[in-house]
Amino acid sequence: MKNGLLLIKDAVMSLRHRLGFVFTVITTMGITLGAFLCIATLNYLLLVKPLSYPEQQNMFVAEHKLLDPDKRPRANAFTYPGLVYLYENQSYFDNATIIAYKQNVISSIPSQPTVNTGAVTPEFTGMFDMNMYMGRSFSETEALNNYNPVTVISYQTWQGLFGSDPEILSKTLMLAGIKYRIIGVAAKDFKEPQLLKTGHETQVWLPWDFNSFEDAQRQYWGNVSDALFFVGAIKPNTDMKLAEQQLSALVDSRWQQEGIATGWSIEIALVALKDVIMGDSSVMAILLLGGVTGLVLISCVNLLNLFMSRTVERQTVLSIHAAIGAKKSDLFKLMFAESGVLLGISTVIALVIASFGFMLLGHYLNEVLPRANELSLSLFTFVIAVVSALSLALFFAKVGISIVNYKKLKEGLQSSGKGTGVQVSKRKRKLLIISQVGLVTSLVLANITLFQLAIETIYKDKGFNVENKAQLSVKTMTSEPLSKDASVAVMRALRDRLEAQPQIASVSQAKSPVNPFSTWAMKDVENNARLTPLGKKVDQNYFAMIEQTLVAGRLFDSSDIQSGAQVMIVNEAVAEMYGGSQDVIGKRFTRGSTPIEVVGVVEPIFLPSGDTNTARVYMPESQSSYYLMLQFKAEQLMSRAQIASIVSAVDSRFTVFNFDMLSELHTKMLFGDITAALTSGLLTILILFLAAIGLYGTLSYNLQLRKLEIGTRRAIGAKKKDLYTLMIGDTSQPVFVGLALGSLGLFILWLTTEVNSMISFDSMTIGMLLISVLMIILISLFACCYPLKRLLDSPIIYKLKGE
Repeated sequence: MKNGLLLIKDAVMSLRHRLGFVFTVITTMGITLGAFLCIATLNYLLLVKPLSYPEQQNMFVAEHKLLDPDKRPRANAFTYPGLVYLYENQSYFDNATIIAYKQNVISSIPSQPTVNTGAVTPEFTGMFDMNMYMGRSFSETEALNNYNPVTVISYQTWQGLFGSDPEILSKTLMLAGIKYRIIGVAAKDFKEPQLLKTGHETQVWLPWDFNSFEDAQRQYWGNVSDALFFVGAIKPNTDMKLAEQQLSALVDSRWQQEGIATGWSIEIALVALKDVIMGDSSVMAILLLGGVTGLVLISCVNLLNLFMSRTVERQTVLSIHAAIGAKKSDLFKLMFAESGVLLGISTVIALVIASFGFMLLGHYLNEVLPRANELSLSLFTFVIAVVSALSLALFFAKVGISIVNYKKLKEGLQSSGKGTGVQVSKRKRKLLIISQVGLVTSLVLANITLFQLAIETIYKDKGFNVENKAQLSVKTMTSEPLSKDASVAVMRALRDRLEAQPQIASVSQAKSPVNPFSTWAMKDVENNARLTPLGKKVDQNYFAMIEQTLVAGRLFDSSDIQSGAQVMIVNEAVAEMYGGSQDVIGKRFTRGSTPIEVVGVVEPIFLPSGDTNTARVYMPESQSSYYLMLQFKAEQLMSRAQIASIVSAVDSRFTVFNFDMLSELHTKMLFGDITAALTSGLLTILILFLAAIGLYGTLSYNLQLRKLEIGTRRAIGAKKKDLYTLMIGDTSQPVFVGLALGSLGLFILWLTTEVNSMISFDSMTIGMLLISVLMIILISLFACCYPLKRLLDSPIIYKLKGE
């Protein structure tokens, strides 16, 4: 123990005189290790760490799949009555809950904020460990069909909307004309299951009876909703295949009684809760881990040269230790103490950086990476930090001692410290260059490829225009829905009032193109062939407003909308299924029993969640729809408050439900691609920067070893041009070998994985890859020529002296 402390003290005293070396090591390893710890902890959280629910290992989500007569899944979402029927009649789960997500407006607050609501059965609170900050959670008094109007709000809602009111349990809130008594505030650390989408946070919890589905929807077996969920804790020793079969039979037999669609069927699949929450995020996490691991490897290769140079520099000290009896193992301990001190300091910095990284991931990537808000310094993080630091310290010390010739080291003291007891062989120097260039090449090319994929998606032609356009949806604040005629009258008046505003160019009664399309089940009247496109209802102004081009036929007109005409516009993807744009015009399909005639064909649109080959169809929208699109005049936008005042002036029973600019909604859809582009771009820059440092250090050290040779060549008349040619020629071989090996490794990965289906080597991709290779070559040339220039500019006598 005492000897260890002395070694550490000696290491600190020695490093005090080499602050440049210390700064380079601790900053390089501190930053890269910090990034590694952050992403390694993220992977542990997503791939290994259990969910924080009491029965998480037994919890499954029941998926409700709608199969066509060919047993192909056409939808993966529950019908409302099907969900309730499964909840009331299943026998395979000890505990089960059903959940309905929605948005609603709290009309009892002056600002009338739109909040995320979740209607649940009482089992939810126990299954998901919903602890309370104050008050109580739901109980049997809020079970099905009890209709007890109470609510539990989230801790953040209590703080943000109710100002942390200590008397909150004596207050009420109003949703859709119903007054709810607040009975509890969920604990601050409650982690709800992110079933609807990653990053979703429910602000107001309601008993199941008060979900937002209307009576007609609660009885109809033909409509599905992706906002409905069934989660259950399976009984021990359950045969999962048998359970799926019998649950499928249970729901399907009841669904068939309704005669919704002949030949179609229902299948229930049980998916582990963790798998549903994680989705495909594990792929992104593993890719991020691969990226930061590459950074750590590059940093290690770069620092190898510094540690070897440090060993050469300390030759005299090592010789003295060897002369007075120190064994090679003692010299190793000396080096390990020094590398250990440096890696220890680097680890402290890395933990600080990792903690900062957790904060950034939780704040900015909460909607991309599930459980990102759970990231924090943990035992796993500290263990990985300590193991990494010890491993790297041992590695650098091992490399340092490997270049020591112990026998010649002892002789070096007798020759005034000018022996060759410590030197890096030419072969090792070449291997170091090859490994640096190879690793950099593969990582840079991989990141450039990911960058190009993301950029393609971001800048791909959408087929529609979102500039200066907004999506507006309104909602009634009454407990009972308005009649269709009343809704038509209000919406007509609202459209007229909005069109009269000087800032608004036009109004369309339709959901925007960035809002989700619905899956429609249709049949060809001619041969009963099935068609299941994505559908949307729009009015006569929709296509002109978003600038979606007409290819053939006609668009809707006002008479189509007013009469509810059974006509349809399809995109080119649908037209190509039936012989082209001209042939599909006049073709008839059914959606239910009434024939619908195709009257027009429009160009396809591209959304980040799909592709241009997606079949889409459009039908006339009802005049009672509460969705509007607004086209503002250039630089004349309106605020939500201004729109809200217009809505309330038209009819005080209505309020603004959502008001968003389409450009902002589209950017949110691209968030994952934007993040991928920024991450891969920054990683590429960082990798190239580290490569420049590493190659400069390696080639500069290589040049120092050849000072005497260069001085001799200069003394006998060699020109600078000849020396540049000589050094570039010696360097180019390992550089090009490294480029070839790195490119070959990436090409093999492309051939042997699914990456080849994602990447097409077009001119843009090839150009970016060639630019990347050229940058690596230029960095290598700079790292070779710049230190040589400094050496050639110095007097020849210094080179002959080896100074």
